[in-house]
Amino acid sequence: MKMNPSQRLRHRLNQQQSQLTQARSLDQVAAALKAALGRVARVMIQPDTEVVIVHGEFDPETNRVCIILQGPAEFDAALNARQLIWQVWQAVQHEQQHQVQYMQRPDAHRPRQLSWSTDHIEGAAQRQQRSYLSDLDEVDAFGQDIALEVTEFLQGDVRRFSETDTWIRYAHAFAGTQWTRIRQRLLRRAWHHFQQQ
Repeated sequence: MKMNPSQRLRHRLNQQQSQLTQARSLDQVAAALKAALGRVARVMIQPDTEVVIVHGEFDPETNRVCIILQGPAEFDAALNARQLIWQVWQAVQHEQQHQVQYMQRPDAHRPRQLSWSTDHIEGAAQRQQRSYLSDLDEVDAFGQDIALEVTEFLQGDVRRFSETDTWIRYAHAFAGTQWTRIRQRLLRRAWHHFQQQ
């Protein structure tokens, strides 16, 4: 069976599971991920938190995806390698979606944000999170995340989309607001990506 690039990446990450389970430092985790990711994404480490956190970035200047690992420099307990592999794989997929969006955009301007309204006073942090999550590029990429989570954790039962971490994040962020346009776009993009899998 021929694998697509996403499947090949997941396979290469899975091959590093034993090294990740045995890792006792952030450097060892990064080395195992670098071996799996190759030229797909850079791996950076930031030893500053008590638990290992994975997040990604797309740099349009270099046209590269970067996976950032934050965590303690060394740790005693074994990592949950399967969870880490999932988080890295999902972060790469999300950032590659941004890479495609950037490459398809004829100019460098950012897309607009979808609107929401609220009768409540918003704090600065809440408004910043809502602005980030309402950005069209983010809505589209998080729609893909929902599709991936439905496939990975909910046996492909799309009726259970509201159980995904991404949907819960959106529902929590926009609680008490009118976010119909964002919700509709997010679900349309999730369905689109689900059908593409």
